[in-house]
Amino acid sequence: MLVGLPPNPAPTIRTSCQLRWGRPKDLDDARDVLAVQGIDSLDLEQIRTWCHRLSRDAALETVMAEVKRVIEKP
Repeated sequence: MLVGLPPNPAPTIRTSCQLRWGRPKDLDDARDVLAVQGIDSLDLEQIRTWCHRLSRDAALETVMAEVKRVIEKP
């Protein structure tokens, strides 16, 4: 990331949309975005807000658990 520039919102928006759609391929894509971009580099509060509004909290938690399991794997 370039110093002084705001983070790119596209991955956050894309992840929120994929979780909303909820098809298996979309959930895989959301997981991949979170894994590649890094959970800490995205606006997780914004993603959580939209998932809550769309009743997709469970999908987000499932995807995040998968990402954490893969990242923490020895």
